[in-house]
Amino acid sequence: MLINRRNCLTGGAALLATGLTPASAKSPSANFHLTKHGAFEIFSLFDGYMDVAAAGAAAGTPEPEINKLLIEAGLPKTRIIQPINVTFVRSSTDLIAIDVGAGPNFMDGLGKLTDSMSAAGLDPAAVTKVIFTHGHPDHLWGAIDEFDSDLFPNASYAIPEAEWAFWSDKDVFSRLPEDRHAFAAGAQRIFKAIAAKTTRFKPGAEVAPGVLAVDTAG
Repeated sequence: MLINRRNCLTGGAALLATGLTPASAKSPSANFHLTKHGAFEIFSLFDGYMDVAAAGAAAGTPEPEINKLLIEAGLPKTRIIQPINVTFVRSSTDLIAIDVGAGPNFMDGLGKLTDSMSAAGLDPAAVTKVIFTHGHPDHLWGAIDEFDSDLFPNASYAIPEAEWAFWSDKDVFSRLPEDRHAFAAGAQRIFKAIAAKTTRFKPGAEVAPGVLAVDTAG
């Protein structure tokens, strides 16, 4: 299925319309959900909600169409409430975080990952690898806690080569709209903190045993 902004908006509205929480369809109070795939345990952990302007989240979609979808989902017009979940994979040898949420410094309503980890019985110190999909705040900024300390002190980090190059570029600010400059500043701050522990990978790489990097940019 081709994922675009309209599909994302429609899918998110449908999820919220059901009354289910983002992390678990079984328990409205749960902030994590566990499933198994072969030898892997896969955790979906709730990091909170982003409350964003609908026009920005569905650029190019006519406002009446956006509002129709929101109203049908029982949501207020002009706003989209986006749940943010983080995936952890546990094998016999590793506890792997795939992205790390937003942390406490991006937006109100986010930064709940450590609470969800605690509920799931996962210790940040037990994480062996962190794999970033890309450098947006809700995927990257949670690597550092509110004291600017590494949240996963015993983990190594891996990030796509292209993502590291883009956000590290000294000219990145001139390539972004002004309202996205904070994204770049935050990414560079995180990169500086974790650089010594970070490797870069290309699509097709096996970034952890049984975990293959697939390019889904679009």
